[in-house]
Amino acid sequence: RFMVSGGAALPFDVGRWFLGIGLPIIQGFGLTETSPAICLNDPDGDWRLDTVGPPLDGVELMIAADGEILSRGPHIMAGYYEMPEETAEAIDPEGWFHTGDIGEVTPEGHLRITDRKKNIMVLANGKNVAPVPIEDRLRSSPLISQIMLIGDNQNVVTALIVPAFDALERALAEQGEPATGREAILASKTAEKLIRAEIQRLSGDLAPFEVVRKFRLLPQEFSLEREEMTPTLKLRRRQILENYRELVREMAE
Repeated sequence: RFMVSGGAALPFDVGRWFLGIGLPIIQGFGLTETSPAICLNDPDGDWRLDTVGPPLDGVELMIAADGEILSRGPHIMAGYYEMPEETAEAIDPEGWFHTGDIGEVTPEGHLRITDRKKNIMVLANGKNVAPVPIEDRLRSSPLISQIMLIGDNQNVVTALIVPAFDALERALAEQGEPATGREAILASKTAEKLIRAEIQRLSGDLAPFEVVRKFRLLPQEFSLEREEMTPTLKLRRRQILENYRELVREMAE
């Protein structure tokens, strides 16, 4: 007995929790243009929580120089109906379909998706940073509810963070510096130190240029009402940057 997850990355801790109660969730990967599957974990074989599995039979898979996942084979669409320019952008002359996702292939031949190509941040020094995996790991902190990394054309990676206010309030009380209410918590230097300690704890194996160096704590959650999230609860990064442009500018200085 198992379930299949697709459409968005399954958080590792969620998959591990379900596995712990005897209900494995296997991940797959594909698009409408790929009819629709490229990879799938085999529930009766060597499946892994942190990958979408190996390519299906007859499916070719390649990682481009920029990290984009490419696929070729009989599963690829003939093209977009009466849209030759869009088709040429998606399928190169050698028949490789460009998925728009960034990933890597493990030594075992499993595909691990790390981010969307459009999300990749390019720092001022030319280093590329995939924000989503870093956001996912930092959000595993009990003190962090939501987070968005920022880095394009900046010297360092910065972040907008919505604290898990109830947990942070308890942590402050344990430190002997009680603060009640969001305004008091955000004014607390100890709260900032606790969040910074969590970032350091969870960033141990990141490259130095990937580590969040500056951040600002926000008083309210990212929301659908302010168009900061999609209906599937993904971040609308451009809108968030616009809504908090002054804070973003301060961190970049």
